[in-house]
Amino acid sequence: KLDGEPPILNRNLMMGLGWILGFRHGEYINKKNNNKVFVSEGIYDNWNPKNIFLIVFLFISQYIGSQTFDIINPEENVGLSNWDIVNDDVMGGISKSYLSLDEEKNLIFNGYLSLENNGGFASSRLYFNRETLTGVKAFKIKCMGDGNIYKLRLRQSNRRASYSSDFKSVKDQWIEVDIPVEEFQPTWRGYSYSDYPSMDMDKISSLGLQISDKQEGEFNLKIKYIKAVY
Repeated sequence: KLDGEPPILNRNLMMGLGWILGFRHGEYINKKNNNKVFVSEGIYDNWNPKNIFLIVFLFISQYIGSQTFDIINPEENVGLSNWDIVNDDVMGGISKSYLSLDEEKNLIFNGYLSLENNGGFASSRLYFNRETLTGVKAFKIKCMGDGNIYKLRLRQSNRRASYSSDFKSVKDQWIEVDIPVEEFQPTWRGYSYSDYPSMDMDKISSLGLQISDKQEGEFNLKIKYIKAVY
């Protein structure tokens, strides 16, 4: 029982197994109007306005900190247009890649990566308006793959290099990958830059998927969604 718990509240720990910020989550029912109040045990040791304000502030902060929006979500018909395929044939290679939807409405990025003729990459790009990603802090990808390492790439329209971050798929298993913006590094045709200008999220105009790094052979990546996280 919480010290100082007012008699007007009847504690009902329907959510006693939940944990938020390290504290057990409780549901309380106001007997006068049957309104429900959610608090976390252990945040305070007595009932007063200061502690109630702290609880409300923490919950609001948690909600605001986890806002997302869909960049690609085939089930919601989001991110299915304005795609382009860019393979190593631009430099003489013969790699192939394709985009499609399967019966479960997953986006499929698949093909064959060849190292012949100095090639070695296959990619796809989704184009959108600048400022679409303004304020974004990270990306969340739900995918099922083949065990290969893929790249999530962001392109700034006024720069030659793209900004890239690797993520490893797991064969025949759905996983969710979180990629903070800070992990993206400038690259161009396999070369990394140590002194390239930082990425400006206000000016990003495309997002892409790529496979390279001499992973020769067939590849297959399923995307359930890609979300931007504020």
